[in-house]
This record gives sequence, C-alpha cells and structure tokens, in this order.
Amino acid sequence: LPIPALVDDYNQYMGGVDIADQLRSNYPCHQKSRRNWLPLWFWALDTAVTNTYLITRALLPHTEHKAFCRDLAHALVETGSAKHNPLLHQPQPHFQAYVTKKTSLPPFHFRTTGSHQPLSQQNWRKQCWYCRYKKIHGDPKNPLPAHQQTEILQTMKVSKTGTWCSICEIPLCLVNQCFFNFHTVL
Repeated sequence: LPIPALVDDYNQYMGGVDIADQLRSNYPCHQKSRRNWLPLWFWALDTAVTNTYLITRALLPHTEHKAFCRDLAHALVETGSAKHNPLLHQPQPHFQAYVTKKTSLPPFHFRTTGSHQPLSQQNWRKQCWYCRYKKIHGDPKNPLPAHQQTEILQTMKVSKTGTWCSICEIPLCLVNQCFFNFHTVL
C-alpha cells in the first residue's frame, strides 16, 4: 500500500521538532513562578535562543551549543553592565513630588552633577517645586527674621510652570529664577 503524503512528510521531517525540543531542554532558562504568563515567556526565550543557535550553526558548522549559550549569556550581561552604561550606578536624586513641612532640599551634589537643562511641556502645568518649598520653609538664599518671613510667606504665590529639569524631573519655573536658584543654593 502506498503511504499517504501527509504521513510520509511527518515521518520524514518530525525529527526537526524533536531536535528543537532536545536543544531547548539542554540549557533551559525556566524558573519556577507563580505568575501564569512567565512560563510562556521562558518558553519563548528558550525557543528564540534555540532558533538563533540553529541559524548560527548553519553559518558556522563547528559551533557547540554550550559555548554558544555561554557566549550569548556573557554578551547579554555585558551589554547591560555598568561598564557600558556608567549612568546605571550613579546615585539618582529621589525628590519628594509634593513639598511639605518635612521636605528638605536634596543634597547639593545631586542638584549640581550632570547636565541639568530646562525642558518645556506645553500640555501640562504644575506647581513649581522650589516656589512651593520657599513658601513653606522660606527662601534659603535670602533668610529673613521670623516675623518678616511669616508676612512674606502668607502673601507669596506659588507659580505654575510647564518647565521641568531634565535630570531632577521636577517642575521648576524660570520666571522666579527657581530653576537657577534650585541648582545653585547650598
């Protein structure tokens, strides 16, 4: 009896799936997880690594699977390491978004290191961080006696701005020189 073409094709090419499954199971990246989508992610990652290995082996026939996986892992780790991304391990300023009585000025070195640039956003306006700070705590650049400071602080208005600092990522107005003062005051 002649074999149906479908059965013949399956028998002839089924080894490809078995080989891919075998290669994928040799060096899996699966981790136990309680998230139901994570095993799917690990399967897709394993499949991508296996397919990449098969393509590499077609181009470079003497490539070993273990060496390929090791080199791939080193390349991925090296790409994201601090050696190639020096900003990764620099301390970043963590500013409290809203100013209260407990809020203090961030450390001076956070406010002066890096290239602080005013960026403009047209579709939102927020209260200037430094204006709000001055209204609550007084102006650190021009300290006044307590009785004068209280009168000034009660009448002082906090300006709204569409400008923020590119590094600090807080709104700072240019009208009252808050951007400049925030980055220079000790």
